[in-house]
Amino acid sequence: MRIVVTLLVFLLLSCSLDIDWYRAGKKKIEQKKWELAKGNFNRAIEENHPKKDSAIYYLKIIDSLELEDNRNKKILAEQKLNKEAKDFLEILDGIKKSQAPNSLESIFIELGIYKSSWEKVVQLKQSNGDSTLKNADKLEAMLKATQIKRFPLFRKTYSEQLDQKLWENNIDCFTSHSKNKVLNLTGAAFANNKNIKEAQEMINENVVQLRFSQIRYKWYDGDDEYQYFKLEEEKDSDPF
Repeated sequence: MRIVVTLLVFLLLSCSLDIDWYRAGKKKIEQKKWELAKGNFNRAIEENHPKKDSAIYYLKIIDSLELEDNRNKKILAEQKLNKEAKDFLEILDGIKKSQAPNSLESIFIELGIYKSSWEKVVQLKQSNGDSTLKNADKLEAMLKATQIKRFPLFRKTYSEQLDQKLWENNIDCFTSHSKNKVLNLTGAAFANNKNIKEAQEMINENVVQLRFSQIRYKWYDGDDEYQYFKLEEEKDSDPF
């Protein structure tokens, strides 16, 4: 029985080694597996395949075939990136012309669009094609212009939403200074430093994302003194 099994294994191995390396090489070319194709054609040449001359010819042109394939892939990739850039430009143009956002949800949806758009700018620049670099510049310019217009509106909406939320706690919220960069919170609760600390922790993530420059806390309206948190200065036009 062991002899029969051994014989079967030998026959199977013999069959598996009986490969037409020339045909295998052509198959790999069809699959665009260039290095494997080269290996197969070299084996065909070594074994003096009847189509040895044809295998030699394929070895001579295979680099050109690979180069052409890569060139076509690059063209297709650039076309895809340019199409995506155009889509983002249309979306941003619509946003720029739209009314001020009326909810925090709509604000953060927009911020997500800006983030994705900046990621697309990076991809366009990395592609390094003439057309993709031009579209990168267009998209970057549109992003900056849109953000400069929209961020002051975001901050205004945020302060109004916060004012409504904290009204029952006798806390007033409003923005001040150029481009609504400063958020003011006024209420008797802020006579206590602990309340200031807790309020800042509650809003910190949002005010950073909305690029406020300073948060001021007063415990009564008309007070000339206030506690404040200075945030890292970030321009509205800066990328995400």
